[in-house]
Amino acid sequence: MNLLTNYKFFSLAFLSLILAYFFFSLIGCLISISLLLISLLNIGRDNVYHSKSINLKHGINKNQNSRLGGLIIIFFIILVSISNFDKILLEAEILEKSFTIISLFLIVLLGVYDDFTGGNISFLKKFIFQFVIIIILLFENSDLIFSHTGFEFIDVLLTLPLVSYLITLLVIMCFVNACNIADGANGIISGMALIAGYIIFRETNNYTYFIIYNVIGSFFIINIFLGNIYLGDTGSYFVGFIFSIAGLYYYNQGIFTAGLLGCIFSYPCLEAMCSFFRRLILKKNPLKADNAHFHNLLYYYLSNKILSPHFANSLTGILILVLFPFLGLASYIYVDMEYVYFFWLVFLFQIFFYFFAYFIFLKNK
Repeated sequence: MNLLTNYKFFSLAFLSLILAYFFFSLIGCLISISLLLISLLNIGRDNVYHSKSINLKHGINKNQNSRLGGLIIIFFIILVSISNFDKILLEAEILEKSFTIISLFLIVLLGVYDDFTGGNISFLKKFIFQFVIIIILLFENSDLIFSHTGFEFIDVLLTLPLVSYLITLLVIMCFVNACNIADGANGIISGMALIAGYIIFRETNNYTYFIIYNVIGSFFIINIFLGNIYLGDTGSYFVGFIFSIAGLYYYNQGIFTAGLLGCIFSYPCLEAMCSFFRRLILKKNPLKADNAHFHNLLYYYLSNKILSPHFANSLTGILILVLFPFLGLASYIYVDMEYVYFFWLVFLFQIFFYFFAYFIFLKNK
């Protein structure tokens, strides 16, 4: 690196450490130091675990950046969980079940393998693996099975065990892959997970989500300011899996409404659905990555305004967070959850904005 690059890196690194300590205390500081060390070790070197070795078609950064972020997050979640085992044991709920732990381990393992092999697993094999993993998850977790919507016709269908089981399986699988698809700009998925973890902890006082909130929050700061370490498939699969489980579980418990969950998780769901149908309309493989996502188009628009690639990348993530999960967070804080229709109105606004902005950016690409 030249002198100017060194100055920028260490200035941002110092700022990231200060912010991580301010928001997440010692945990955040330790995680940030670990992420910074990994970033430094990969700067200017050909590492086998960098983004150049994998399919980048749904991302917007072509630099050789580390994809170890997901593994570091998981490592610290496990480490902090072990040190606070007494607190977690009292509030573990669904996460204490052995089949949940096994399925979580397998989905992380799939992400690690996908990262190390450069995304060379075929789409079909990947979906088959995920299908089997979720079947293992649902084997002893009847609390996750989707059983009611409030719409009589759908609820009648959900009384059929096979229908409710398959819908639950599809919801989890789709959200895991949606998070992977939407993880294309700095901070999108980690920021969404930070907001979701905060809301779940605030509403349930479950210490597990406090740990997740702290660890992912520290990664989010490093990712936004430095942008040279990513979640990778490991991290996006982990986030998608954890929060699809949490969303279903607490929805069935009556703690969260579908409207609130929709507000928080709207972006990856919209992105995945629209990407699928866009490719079908264009007669392309609906499961094959492309470069026409909302975050891609927003990035092109911002970078055309003579912004630096890194700044445009991070600003893309921040704007998406503000318009999607942060809008859900603001609604949660300032509106009583009894006003169910308000959250649905916010969700409908997000859908309208997504399509309106998408076509504006596409036209000006």
